Amino acid sequence: MWQVVVRSRGGAHGGLAASAVYELGVTTDAEGATLTTLAVTDAPGPWATPLMTLLIFVFAFTSLFGNYAYVGVNLTYLGIRSAQGVAAFRVLVLAAVATGSVLSLELVWDTADIADIAMVSMALVNLTACTLPLRWVLGALRDYEHRMRTGTLAERFVGHENRFLPGDLPGAVWAPRVTEWR
Repeated sequence: MWQVVVRSRGGAHGGLAASAVYELGVTTDAEGATLTTLAVTDAPGPWATPLMTLLIFVFAFTSLFGNYAYVGVNLTYLGIRSAQGVAAFRVLVLAAVATGSVLSLELVWDTADIADIAMVSMALVNLTACTLPLRWVLGALRDYEHRMRTGTLAERFVGHENRFLPGDLPGAVWAPRVTEWR
């Protein structure tokens, strides 16, 4: 069904594209999103063109929106909350989007490796951050399951001297209540 070949200067490499649509080093009239749409719709036929156009738009929009949100949260974490800092960030984003929309396809392909390395690095950091508290998460899950089995689910979760946790949780948020709310 799909021809899994992308031709490059050095030979054939695995990838999902139609080889008749684009060959690196050969100039074509189609570039960017148009070239992507042509490559993906080459096998299923012209009926897929409107669908691929919509999907590429949604993918591009959500990618920009998601990365904008990530950076915004990180700037806030780093203490950049001033109106000037936020304005500078927005100008930088608009400049990057405008520049990216007019760059040549060859330049985009040449710089895509840097973006891929950055995304893999971010994924590795996130995966590490997700696995570090795993003992605590599993302990909280065991506590929840225990309270579910014993019918004490309505009781408040306590993070101090909890036999399912690897230690006491810091702070007073998870401490046992001294007085009840009235």
